[in-house]
Amino acid sequence: KLFFFSNSKSPNHQTKKFHFTMDWRNKLPMIVNKIKYQLHAKKLDDLESVSKYVFEFDFDGNKVLDKVEFGKFLAKSGIFLSTQELTCVYNHYDKNRDGAIDYNEFIQMIRTDMSDKRLGVVKYAFNFLDAEGTKVLRLDDLRKQFHAEDHPRVRTREKTPQ
Repeated sequence: KLFFFSNSKSPNHQTKKFHFTMDWRNKLPMIVNKIKYQLHAKKLDDLESVSKYVFEFDFDGNKVLDKVEFGKFLAKSGIFLSTQELTCVYNHYDKNRDGAIDYNEFIQMIRTDMSDKRLGVVKYAFNFLDAEGTKVLRLDDLRKQFHAEDHPRVRTREKTPQ
């Protein structure tokens, strides 16, 4: 918000002062993007590695992050917040208001919506894998359709089929 005001009542002499204020709640999308960027920069691009990294900060082992643990996770990730900002971010992602951020709440925080194009590809792949049309993918469905030896990285010998 930008406020203009004058210290003088004289129309010929107006001293304008600028006062900038930033509502810290407006920084929330920026903070969430920074968290995503920092995880990506650490090469944490899959759910397993993200989970392992995040819960290194679960010091009491209860599978959730309290506000102190969450603050330490953010700081270690290079995101430094004021107490007010941390409280805002923490409260925003503690969806069930139980005083802790569990894994599902955290994943909901960092996930992004898929574009229509990407969603179409996912639906196509799902329908391809769901050969019986049950709308449920079982491990057997995946085994029938997926052949690791055909994967491009296996073909170039970057990876093995196992």
